Amino acid sequence: MFYHPIFSNCDALIFTGGSYPSSTRWMSLLQNDPLIIAADSGLLQLQQTSVSVHHIVGDFDSLPSAEKVLAQYTHIPIHRSNREKDETDTELALLLAKEQNAQYPILIGGGEGRMDHLLAIMQLFTTNLAPAGWITAKEYILPIYPDTPFVLSQMAGETISFYPLIPPSKPIHTEGLQWPFTDLDYLYSKMSISNVIHDDKMTLRIDDGLLLAIIPFSTI
Repeated sequence: MFYHPIFSNCDALIFTGGSYPSSTRWMSLLQNDPLIIAADSGLLQLQQTSVSVHHIVGDFDSLPSAEKVLAQYTHIPIHRSNREKDETDTELALLLAKEQNAQYPILIGGGEGRMDHLLAIMQLFTTNLAPAGWITAKEYILPIYPDTPFVLSQMAGETISFYPLIPPSKPIHTEGLQWPFTDLDYLYSKMSISNVIHDDKMTLRIDDGLLLAIIPFSTI
């Protein structure tokens, strides 16, 4: 996996449903001894590895043969929720991580699949349950907040996109991109899609709003 400083702070891994990445994309994060939480069918990811889960959360409507599977985990806390609830299973997992004092949870999975679930996860970045990062089946996704420069090093030639989850109203400052930009309003898509890191060091800074940096696996 590529390196970003936020990964060295990871103190919780939350495995959620939907398409998920190869374990090679996140296995190095285990060196931090993070809290491991499975949200509903996210448990299926962990069953393909030797990684032990610490908590299981969800209503288990998307976990095949749920009762049979959960019977294998009576030795750990299972947080069963009602299917008629306001929160998604991913939200409940992030809430549990917060209650366990995790400050830098990373989401694993949740890519592709149902569009409503995908959009719900994206919106979590605007809340107080925002994950520190997200690794889907095909990309790394990292939030960019105001006054915290987003920096990538030694990635010249790699593809990167920027999506305005909360469109900035003030100028955007970029360095090291093949197609630099100061705002996204002049682009038809309202986002910088398939940009390219031009220099050994890329920096992007915003003074307001919220961007998501999307880095596809195909270029790393």
